[in-house]
Amino acid sequence: MNIICAHWTRTTRKFIMPLLRALTSLGHTVRIFGSQPLDALRNAEADLFLTTSTELKHAVQEDKEWLLEQTGKPYVTIWFQTPLRNLSTLKKLTSPLHLAMFIPDSSDVAELKNLGFRNVFLFPMSWWVDTNYFKPSPPFEQYQHEVAWDCTFSPLQAVLKKYRQQYPDGTTRGIIDNALKVFTSRIGKYVSPFHFLARTTELDIWSSEFQSLQDKLFFLQKSLEREHILRMLITKGIPLHIYGGFSLDHNSKNYNHLVKAPEGVFIHDYIDTFRELPKLYSSSRILLSRMMYPSGTHDRLFCAAALKGFVLSEWKDDAAEAFEPGKEIIMYRDLHEMPELIKYYLSHEDERQQLAEAAHKRFLSAHTPLHRAREFAETIKKLL
Repeated sequence: MNIICAHWTRTTRKFIMPLLRALTSLGHTVRIFGSQPLDALRNAEADLFLTTSTELKHAVQEDKEWLLEQTGKPYVTIWFQTPLRNLSTLKKLTSPLHLAMFIPDSSDVAELKNLGFRNVFLFPMSWWVDTNYFKPSPPFEQYQHEVAWDCTFSPLQAVLKKYRQQYPDGTTRGIIDNALKVFTSRIGKYVSPFHFLARTTELDIWSSEFQSLQDKLFFLQKSLEREHILRMLITKGIPLHIYGGFSLDHNSKNYNHLVKAPEGVFIHDYIDTFRELPKLYSSSRILLSRMMYPSGTHDRLFCAAALKGFVLSEWKDDAAEAFEPGKEIIMYRDLHEMPELIKYYLSHEDERQQLAEAAHKRFLSAHTPLHRAREFAETIKKLL
């Protein structure tokens, strides 16, 4: 198969390279095109163009014509997040040239098929876990923590203030306030912003307004839950090291200098995903994971398994398929189980190491980028 990867940012390219190398090792031809003009793309010899949700969204949101639709050749998209948060974008791409979407959550696969999308496939996010970096290694002193979490936090009151300024009209503010009540009543249980808005409002799910508000509710729920986890761990006397820290806009810029961390919480700046994150995962005794999706396996579970790290995660059905609960992974169904599980596994070193070793074996046997590349190639072969 002759594949061309088109119009990628430098960041996207860094994450997709493990999958591309795996495809190449299987005998496929893979070429990367930068910002090529339309004629160059049309004349390129390719069975398939491959791009990611990031590039697709940027083009549509900036109201640019999506060049891959004009090449006359099929293309597929690999998604870093749920397409349900981008229905307004997808509505503009009705051409059959958009051959397939590969997404990280099985519940979202089912939901998209219910909405009329045909070729939607589960694609767990182990495809970017570069085993040149994520591999077993001795611990690094600066990252030897009992409990660590690489994540961002947005102070809830700052998020609410920002949203209420953005939406001064009573109707939209009422939706946000209602969502906050529902999220608070179900703290620790994922509530789909998509389903919440579809049930409680008359907004068109394909509209840009629905898409924008869905994003806001996604981050509102995330901020509420993470603030609750911080308070819970502080109350239980469990020190926590956070890498990433406080962000007001959910991107790579943090504002740790503006926020005083509570006692027992240690805030560190962002660390490089490939050079430093593996050191953290190899060195900390327990790693926390939370994913604001209904069923998907957080990519950090694959990262940790690749280098024999131990992750404590909330229950996700896809993760229970990827790793055997109780033998290869420990997951809790109730958020308030987390503190006692942390204390238990900090005091049971042998059990923790056995679980990490078992997860590592499962990763090598089922979840490397090469496994994902084979699945990808087999799926595309049936579609072309």
